[in-house]
Amino acid sequence: MVGLVICLIMLILFIIPLVNKKTGYDVYIIWGVYFLSTFLSFFFDPKSFDGFKSAESYSNLHFILYGLLICYSLSPLYVIKERDKRPLLNYFKFSFKHNNIINILIVGNIFAIVYMLPYAIKSMALGATEIRNQVLVLEETFVLPPTILTTIAVAFSTFFSVYIGLFYLSLKSNLTKSKKIFLFIISFSYVVNSLCFTGRDGLIFYLLLTIIFITNYWGIFSRLERKRIYLLGFIVGGLGLFILTKITNERFEDSSNGTMGYIATQPYVFAENIDKRNSFANGFFYGTSVRFPLVNNLTGQKVVEYDREEQYEWTFGTFLTDFYSINGLVTMLLLLVFFIEFFKYYLRKSYNMPLRFMLTYVFYIHFIISGLFYFKLGTFSGNIYILVLMILIMITRR
Repeated sequence: MVGLVICLIMLILFIIPLVNKKTGYDVYIIWGVYFLSTFLSFFFDPKSFDGFKSAESYSNLHFILYGLLICYSLSPLYVIKERDKRPLLNYFKFSFKHNNIINILIVGNIFAIVYMLPYAIKSMALGATEIRNQVLVLEETFVLPPTILTTIAVAFSTFFSVYIGLFYLSLKSNLTKSKKIFLFIISFSYVVNSLCFTGRDGLIFYLLLTIIFITNYWGIFSRLERKRIYLLGFIVGGLGLFILTKITNERFEDSSNGTMGYIATQPYVFAENIDKRNSFANGFFYGTSVRFPLVNNLTGQKVVEYDREEQYEWTFGTFLTDFYSINGLVTMLLLLVFFIEFFKYYLRKSYNMPLRFMLTYVFYIHFIISGLFYFKLGTFSGNIYILVLMILIMITRR
């Protein structure tokens, strides 16, 4: 437990230099979710999970390593700390090409919402327990049919975080009011996708990303607009809370345990994975099959299907655990440095380019917020998201 205490202290020391009137509220929110997760872990008993040990049985070094890596992962917050200096608040003129791309995104995502909505309604009616049983236990795939239409719908909804960023960037731009409204609407496409599987993550990510962006743009809203945001937030937040509570109660007998198992397990899962995987003679790792299947496809390798039946294999342990499961410590460190240095470099170099800054900012927010639970971009569609965003960021000059 000493290691866990040191981990918490490191997170507190990390935020102290950032405590300033000029620091954006989003910085505190992003840091706060990781701090909350570590803090709540003191009140969670890992022995409640199959195969896990008591908190005192884990090596302090594992918890200290976890804390160091999380602090490094949050280091881009030092680059974006001063809200008023970010180009997100600058007027942006969308070009003719930009408008055409936005038109395609609007049409594609309206199709995605209309296509997936009946399945989402059906899943919510059946309940989270039934859907989870069908998908995970019986391995049935009726939730969304395996057709080209499903592929198209899911592909468009994968970029929901970009649509949120585009919507807020459009608030001070030459886009028509109707397009701004449609950008707001299509940002819900992933929420509908997530509800097809009665997943809570879509709602949670959407609400967190929206709150983060609102903190950036709050100063440009008029008093009337702020009242409308409060009203809309109350309605959407209330509906979201109702759905989250419904799914949690259906999936877990004790909703409090379900919530703690969602946000308080991360340090233990990280430590358990290190112990378990190193207990095998040559280690037990997935390679790129589980979290980077696109690499296998591009290199002609077979994507191996792992059952991942043991609880340490699928319980939330942050993106670090997923990186570690690829091939151990070195692979985890290389991937972490690659992503974090990419974010820091392009955030620094994009202060005169609102669109590129927004894309990099959205990419990092998506990576770090969803990464609290697992490497959410580690699906085939998520890998495509990574590839497309990196290319767009590198080629964008506006």
